[in-house]
Amino acid sequence: MNTEHEVIALGSLFEEAIQIANQRIDAIPEDTSPEEELRAIQDASTVPEVIAYRISELPAESEQGQAVKHKALSWLG
Repeated sequence: MNTEHEVIALGSLFEEAIQIANQRIDAIPEDTSPEEELRAIQDASTVPEVIAYRISELPAESEQGQAVKHKALSWLG
């Protein structure tokens, strides 16, 4: 798989991982302590973060690949 295809494929996985992370974050009970809430958010964000780092390491040349890379870099802050 060339890197451009890898970026685009990882972009799809990244989108799915973000959706799952958001669902996990939304499911945190209201009465959770701030410390527990932070841990839960960090745990939920781990998979998208790992994927985003991988995307950030790859070159992207197409418009679609660049859009994926931009979103990943935005996630990383």
